[in-house]
Amino acid sequence: MSTDKQYEEADDFRHAVADTAVATQKRLADIHGPQWTARRDVAKTVLSLASATLVLTVTFADKLLQAASPGSTKLSALAWVWVALLVSVAATLTSLTLAVQLESLPARIISMLPRMFETFKTARSEGEHPIRALDPLMQAATKPLRPYDQGSWWCLLIGLLAFFIALAILGSIGFSYLH
Repeated sequence: MSTDKQYEEADDFRHAVADTAVATQKRLADIHGPQWTARRDVAKTVLSLASATLVLTVTFADKLLQAASPGSTKLSALAWVWVALLVSVAATLTSLTLAVQLESLPARIISMLPRMFETFKTARSEGEHPIRALDPLMQAATKPLRPYDQGSWWCLLIGLLAFFIALAILGSIGFSYLH
């Protein structure tokens, strides 16, 4: 076989492997991308609202507690509001941090291209379907993303719940001033 023919075949299978990898990455991004984007947007919103609520309640704590006696439940309730808001901020920050890892899919696939080239070449020389031989490598590239995806979702849920608990307690403090 001539050297030119070998290079041509090498380029063909490199293109086939790269095309398969890019198509898989695009398919995954098309399926999961909107959900990841929506989750990130909700986390940013909750983070902004929880942070702003925390800053406002700390800033106006003296006014909120003006009428409260030293052993009042309002003081402990406000402390619980701050704890819940801090949990909300921490959980949503963690959710966003984990969500960033989900964006590493293209880099993971690109870093596996040399192994994919070798797998493709071996499968082709052994008479196997070369594209199917890449499936285990694609699964290996995407499997580490699952814990990040689930962790991001759970942290966002915790952040939302903590934020709503803080709002409920804060609302009860405000409602107690009406009586």
